[in-house]
Amino acid sequence: MKLRIRCFETKQTLKIDLPSSSSTLQELKHHISQAFPSSYSIHLSLNSKDELQNSEDTLQSIGITSGDLIFFTSNPNVFSISTQTHIPKSNPNPDSSLVNKLDTQIVQESKIVKNMDTQIVQEPEKVKTLDTQMKIMDTQIVQEPKKVKTLDTQVKNMDTQMIQESETVKKMDTQMVRESETVKRDTQIDQESKE
Repeated sequence: MKLRIRCFETKQTLKIDLPSSSSTLQELKHHISQAFPSSYSIHLSLNSKDELQNSEDTLQSIGITSGDLIFFTSNPNVFSISTQTHIPKSNPNPDSSLVNKLDTQIVQESKIVKNMDTQIVQEPEKVKTLDTQMKIMDTQIVQEPKKVKTLDTQVKNMDTQMIQESETVKKMDTQMVRESETVKRDTQIDQESKE
């Protein structure tokens, strides 16, 4: 973790590297005392006004992040002792399990959206297919009366033909009856002549 360290009196600024954001204020003071050997009692501040006091606090817990500017002095009277509890900055490295959960949720939601998009694209196709089927059915419905009319005409034609055939049969029956009577008479005449 890289921090900028500025001496309050001289305004001299140095960059120092700490192992991690879980380093304590005491460890930070130790690094500063190595960089500035004349500093035997070090007092720290984030805003050059209020002193950071609890040496056991971690940098992360008080909101110090990589790149922050930390003021220091050897004079115990430069920074005022803050009576307010320090409110840390938002954690730049949130819990990785939370990030993973959020990533998983985002991926799942994007899959849901993709599925919905696919359904939305498919719906017009389904409607188009249904429309086509309805048109075919409409055409069939329109054609049905024509078929019925054609069948009616065929039945009428058959009725007419049957009537005509019936009259023909009737005429033939009449003719056969006449011929039968003629044959009967002829037979009678023949018999009479033989007698």
